[in-house]
Amino acid sequence: MSACWPASSTAYPASRRRQAGFAVDRFGARPILAGGLATIGVALGLISVVHSFAGFAAIAVIAGLGNCVFHPADFALLNSSVNQGRLGRAYSVMASAARLVGGPRR
Repeated sequence: MSACWPASSTAYPASRRRQAGFAVDRFGARPILAGGLATIGVALGLISVVHSFAGFAAIAVIAGLGNCVFHPADFALLNSSVNQGRLGRAYSVMASAARLVGGPRR
């Protein structure tokens, strides 16, 4: 389990963020973010019924697909909802909050 979770939460979503960004540009940030949250919710529900490591690994990849939409969607929402003069401060608050809860370190 410990080897599979980092792969699903960092490497795989990082490789799919570009496609998620294109989807955000085409369909909008809110529906893509809702779909990502629903995908992670379904994956977490399925983890409770799987009984093999292979099944867990497959579900972790599905969770990684749901996870890959967060940065493109939240940055698009931030850009559209924050005043241009306060955008730098909004990004710094968001980055600080992500680090406090254990988010990605860029």
